[in-house]
Amino acid sequence: MPLYLSHGTADDIVPKSQSRLFFEAIKQQQSSAVVEYYPVAGAGHDYSYWGSQLEAVFKFIDQPR
Repeated sequence: MPLYLSHGTADDIVPKSQSRLFFEAIKQQQSSAVVEYYPVAGAGHDYSYWGSQLEAVFKFIDQPR
């Protein structure tokens, strides 16, 4: 199953390393996995950031595989 990961670099609740390490672990265990990781500069842990990702998530989901 394709997986879209994104994390705000200014998130003061969940360390950005969590998403990056998760991405790296998936790629290491399953090199053929369709997984993308997008750090978003200056974004925090809030609705503004999450809402800003909707278009990118829908575009990712709609990609033919």
